[in-house]
Amino acid sequence: VIADYGITPFHPTLPLLDSVLEHGAYRHIALIVCDAMGSMNLDELLPPSAFLLRRRTGIVSSVFPRTTAAATTTYITGLSPAQHGWIGWSPYFPQIKECVELFPNNILDRLIPAADKKHAHIEHPDTHPDYSVAGKYLQNKTVFDLIEKSGAADTYTFASFLPKENPNHLASFKDAAAAVLKTSAQKQRTYTYCYWPEPDMTMHMTGVTTKDTRDKVETINTVLANLDMQLRAPEKAN
Repeated sequence: VIADYGITPFHPTLPLLDSVLEHGAYRHIALIVCDAMGSMNLDELLPPSAFLLRRRTGIVSSVFPRTTAAATTTYITGLSPAQHGWIGWSPYFPQIKECVELFPNNILDRLIPAADKKHAHIEHPDTHPDYSVAGKYLQNKTVFDLIEKSGAADTYTFASFLPKENPNHLASFKDAAAAVLKTSAQKQRTYTYCYWPEPDMTMHMTGVTTKDTRDKVETINTVLANLDMQLRAPEKAN
């Protein structure tokens, strides 16, 4: 995406995305990430007539490891997992000799060696360090920093994980659609990033193809179909 704002990317760009963005052709760009909603999942959970399947332009592969921490950090930094270091949910940090859950900044499990140095047991401190471990040891500039610094566009981040008192907190997926509508109404160029934890959260609790998961994906499909109509309304009016 940063190439669209005149910034040299860290890796070769995706030809498919280049053809869609037509670098510089659009005033507003929005990336809405629905965790675990891959192409295979869409085929399994939606009918062929669904909006997302009808409007699917192409299929791209994920980074490796194919996990939320690695993939979403690549989205927001433009770096590969090997570069940004967010390679899993709770990697080991030799600096503090602990495994840390990166997103909640939590030490959930701790291996305690026995005095004989042959045995060990696991404790569950479930404690939050008084500083961001990832922020200290895995520092990376974001694409938002780069775009803002270039002056090419204003950037916005909306996510469910933001504190509820934060105006950019998403309490529902409809909030994500509303956020995109709001930023796309501005006169200056904008780049908007929205992160929504579904259907991944429900998949973890009930399974990949359960009714609950299907309902989550169908809701996302409906909201995005409505968003598409609302964004195209000004075009029809003209």
